[in-house]
Amino acid sequence: MYTTKKLLAALKKKVKSDTGTDSIYRIAKTLNVARPTIDKWDQGATMGDENAIKIALFLKIDPELIIASLHAERAKGSESYPYLCNLVQRVETHLAA
Repeated sequence: MYTTKKLLAALKKKVKSDTGTDSIYRIAKTLNVARPTIDKWDQGATMGDENAIKIALFLKIDPELIIASLHAERAKGSESYPYLCNLVQRVETHLAA
């Protein structure tokens, strides 16, 4: 399951391999977001669906998996969390088939 931190780490790795740097500025420019947005994600805030879709497409990861994963991350501790985790597992299984 992808979390904001895991997705951001994958993004940093890809940007570094493409440009030679994983600076916050370069990542923000790649996504067309403000630098403080990247800082917030680094500090543990979850990202919104629109940015998650941008990153998924940039990384060539299925956006449905990312959206389901981030919704599960946001629901952690709630009654819906186990159901969303099951949904993520189903999407992962479907994509692996």
